[in-house]
Amino acid sequence: MKGVNVANPKGFTIIELVVVLAGLGILSSLATSNVIKYLDYAKVDEAKTLLNKAAAECLQEFRRDPVNAADRELFNAKDKNKNDLPDILSEERLESTGYRFSSDHKRCGNTSISAISPDDSSRRYPGLSFVISDGVLIKCATNDGSETEASAKSWAGNNVSKGKELIEWQEYDASIRQAEKKCKEDLNQWLSNESNRGKYNKAWNEQATSQCPQGPPKIESEFCTPNGCNQTIYGYKGSIVSTGDTPASEKEYDDYVEIQKGKDCADALKALREANTHTSADGIPVDKCDGDVYWYYRGDEVSAETWASEMCNENKQKLLSTTHSGPVDNCGTSDIYICGGKEIIGANAKANFDECLANDKNAICTSALNNDAVKRSNGGPYTSPTPSYMSAPIGEDCNIQYWYCGKSRKIYRGKEDYDADEACKIRDCGDAPSRNCNKPKFYTVLFCYEYSDCMGRL
Repeated sequence: MKGVNVANPKGFTIIELVVVLAGLGILSSLATSNVIKYLDYAKVDEAKTLLNKAAAECLQEFRRDPVNAADRELFNAKDKNKNDLPDILSEERLESTGYRFSSDHKRCGNTSISAISPDDSSRRYPGLSFVISDGVLIKCATNDGSETEASAKSWAGNNVSKGKELIEWQEYDASIRQAEKKCKEDLNQWLSNESNRGKYNKAWNEQATSQCPQGPPKIESEFCTPNGCNQTIYGYKGSIVSTGDTPASEKEYDDYVEIQKGKDCADALKALREANTHTSADGIPVDKCDGDVYWYYRGDEVSAETWASEMCNENKQKLLSTTHSGPVDNCGTSDIYICGGKEIIGANAKANFDECLANDKNAICTSALNNDAVKRSNGGPYTSPTPSYMSAPIGEDCNIQYWYCGKSRKIYRGKEDYDADEACKIRDCGDAPSRNCNKPKFYTVLFCYEYSDCMGRL
């Protein structure tokens, strides 16, 4: 039997085996890292595909409903009748890619997504978003991670920024779009009421967005601002006739009205405009314009709502020198309190008004004067009494000399101002064109209008 030769054995030593296993471990870890990286990139590409599909559907929404499409939510949306709408991109489907919607940016006008895990966003998941403005799709991305640049650029091209810049731009752009939408909705509502005619000062000025950037960074200027609801237009029975607050625009409007209603009507409206402001909340029916009713304030034709608002403000201004308590003409039925030259408002208005009266000599004396005046006939001079409850240190007497015009309900501290009040002047207006012109309901009828104006009834 031959012996076994152990001097040159066949096989591996322990050291060789350890080296081989270590090498295999290193190769395995490298392979695993690359697999994870490619899986991450695949998730990002999947999210991009979902966003592209959502953007395409949103563009269709803008074609169907350009006014409301920007606010169409991508999921859990409802129509104007509160019926459920199909999801464009559900929250659950998006989160399966490792992304979620950012803040409130999940509407057709402005959608933004970011990584669910902070570790992912700092590594390979870029922030992705799209904005649809004036029918144009704008893609944006953020490059905040260590390996996000390539993915960000493949989505947005050169429209890549840091996360903070994108958020600031998106929020500013959204504020502009909301302001523009609200402004245009208000104009459409104004136009939809055919009784609204003439000048309208709150249309959207396209210059306000003429130089807005199509992506970050945010730029604020007069040509990129949410404060663009300041364009003047002239409208007539649901149509915009001319644009601009110029004599040429007004003439274009007048010419249009002349064609539409005939020259007699246009002349009647011109006369009303030149009469400046009328004082009837019911407006002025114009026979030569088929009996249509018009409202004029300071020479401008306005809507009934605008006329009431302007007259309310004007009437309140006239009362600032008084201590008024109660309703104000054209301001609705709620009481309005004025003391110390200011309007007192809020839940505690009455209590604050009473406190103002109790601690202000001028307010107390003015209140006493007001109460005294309503008992007087036209003329003066009268002297306001001193209330019995008023004493030092507030003051010891009022004794204010004044003149009162009952027709205009105005109090004057001087006779010259009283004499200038048209309502209390002795007038020579001749005979009334018709005995009906002395009846209040006929004051504003066209054939009585000049006589009523002379008599101070308007």
